[in-house]
Amino acid sequence: MKTEASAPPRRAFTLVELLAVIAIIGVLAAIILPVLGSVRSKATAVRCSGQVRQLGVALQMYLQEHKGIMPPTDNAAWKFENHTAQGIRMLRQYYRPGPAFVWKPDGTFIRDETDICPSVAQNGLTTNPVNGGPDYGMASQATGKNAHTHYEQPSRTPVIWDSWNAAWTNDSGAKKTLPLRHSGALNCVFLDGHVERIKGSDKRLWSGWWYSAAVNSRPNDAWLGSGWALGSTIIP
Repeated sequence: MKTEASAPPRRAFTLVELLAVIAIIGVLAAIILPVLGSVRSKATAVRCSGQVRQLGVALQMYLQEHKGIMPPTDNAAWKFENHTAQGIRMLRQYYRPGPAFVWKPDGTFIRDETDICPSVAQNGLTTNPVNGGPDYGMASQATGKNAHTHYEQPSRTPVIWDSWNAAWTNDSGAKKTLPLRHSGALNCVFLDGHVERIKGSDKRLWSGWWYSAAVNSRPNDAWLGSGWALGSTIIP
């Protein structure tokens, strides 16, 4: 009678082999995780740029319907120095259909992802502390001006960017900064509709030049790098 040969016993992993596998996994994780983080960061920046561009298109539509007059940005209820989100709320009518584009019938504020930088949600942070409002901001110094006649260089006039923090000083001299959320840069749409990724090292991103671009008919390049740097590594 033929007997079946028994299978040889399986050899267990030794401690050295297990440690080697763990070490390899650790090395791969150290390589892959930063790459995934970089890809995610770039995707967020691209999405934010698209949203800022959409707001720029909405602004152009608003200007066409209001004879070139910039939307009001002041709100008597609350204000962050020289800049609020009021104008951005008015732009919603061009990309959010329906009779109610800011407030619901019950008085609840309508949250719209278009005017909120995606990096805010990913970091688990809150947006504007009042009513959970828009995160993007608009230059209030430009309010009430006829953009078609006042600004001689619309391609150099920043109007909307990815931060609600005020960009320049008020009468009290309090310094405000803009968070560099996208690898040391922020997204900004200019009056002519084009979007730029402005790095913190850019001399335009200083209080002197930024203020002159909003107030004057053309930016004062003598103020490049003057005042204080607006870019901040503190990311709200």
